Formats: sequence, structure tokens, C-alpha cells
Amino acid sequence: MFILLAIIANFTVLGQGKSLAEMSFYDVSRKEFLSTDQLFGDKGLVIVFTSLNCPYSQKYEGRLVKMKQKYQDQGVNVVLVNSNDPSIGEPENIPMMRARAEDLGIQYFSDQSQTIKSILKVSKNGEVVVLTRKDGAYKTLYQGAIDDNPLSDKGIKENYLQNAIDHLLDGKDNISVNYVRPIGCHIK
Repeated sequence: MFILLAIIANFTVLGQGKSLAEMSFYDVSRKEFLSTDQLFGDKGLVIVFTSLNCPYSQKYEGRLVKMKQKYQDQGVNVVLVNSNDPSIGEPENIPMMRARAEDLGIQYFSDQSQTIKSILKVSKNGEVVVLTRKDGAYKTLYQGAIDDNPLSDKGIKENYLQNAIDHLLDGKDNISVNYVRPIGCHIK
């Protein structure tokens, strides 16, 4: 409990473009906590909130794995975070998350305490947060929808996440579209 309170106390939320201190993520495969700093690529970190049971999350998995593969060597790490409360709704436990992480080949984190969800003010599975680092502090570059077609990778007109990552890689601190309302299942 003390660690949780210490983590929460270290965050300052400043609205869009909010600055954040260090966070702690429970890696379901490694069975250990990793810090934001350990997860952060040379250029940025993409945190995607997901669920084992949400159809929107499932539809995005393949696209996210491709993004991870595309941007990993360019210094941007893409990770999945499951913030659903395991006592509500369909089961989503650590062994199930670990199996999904192995199937996808992507880092998968459990946030059963919903600390990360609360800090980043995320409400839906399928919502993404792109973090950059400036002067030692983490800053939200983009938050919201992954793209404009959550049900299919065909017919996408606006790829918000890819645009944000490309801006990040171009060294831009701000983007014209820094928030798009996410579509997905509410985090339980």
C-alpha cells in the first residue's frame, strides 16, 4: 500500500500534454515490476490499454504487433496494459494475460490496481497514450483512438497513433491532433 501511495504522490496531472513522473508496470511474463524508464525506448513509449475479452482490443492486436515491429528499431516501444479489475466481468487473470503476451510476442502488463489507468486518465480498452521525455520528465504527446476504424484494418482514413509516432520520431514536441475520443470497451 505504501508503494502505491508513493507512486500516486509522484504524479502531477496537467491536462493534455500532462507531465508525469515514473510509473511502475507489472510484467506478466517476467513476473516483476518495470519502471517507465525501463520500458521507454530511445524516443518514446506507446501504452495501449487492452482487455482479453474486449472485441475492440482483439481487433487491434495484429495492428499493434505490426506497429511494435515497425517502430521498435526506431526507438519507440509499444506495450499493452490490462487495467480491468479481475473481480468484475469475464475472467482476466495473470496466467491468461501471460498466454496472450506469448501468442502476440509483445510486452503485456497487468494494472489490476488501476493505478496507471487513473494516472493517465484512461477510460477504455483500445485507448492509447504516447509518451515522450523532455528534461527528464515524461509528457503525453497523444492520447485517444488508435485509428478511425477499430473493427478492421481495411479502409483506415486516419491513423492517429501512427501519425503521433511519426511526429515523435521527427522530434516534434507537439502535434495538431493530440486527442481523439477512443472507441472501445470501458475498463471495468
